[in-house]
Amino acid sequence: MIDFGALLDAPTYLILGAGAVLTPRGGKDLPITVLTQVIEVDETAPSGVVTPTLRTVATLKLADLAAGGLAREDLEKAAIVFGGVRYEVLATAPASSLRELRLILIEVP
Repeated sequence: MIDFGALLDAPTYLILGAGAVLTPRGGKDLPITVLTQVIEVDETAPSGVVTPTLRTVATLKLADLAAGGLAREDLEKAAIVFGGVRYEVLATAPASSLRELRLILIEVP
């Protein structure tokens, strides 16, 4: 059987991907390749004021996550490092492809 996911995703991740290390809380480091971008999201303050802000997003292949023995549920408050910067996972969201997952990140010192 042909693995269309590998045929479609491999070139994109090979050319545009960034090497990263994903560390779930209480887990071991998982080297992984991610696609990164900055998106605009609306954040609502406790006072009800909505403020647009920019967030870094990392998209990863679900197959890579599963190969490392992890699931989406394991990523709450996980750490990820790429480009020399450390981030914490604020939330996860489905990507445009069913084979991928988006991590919404916040930079941590």
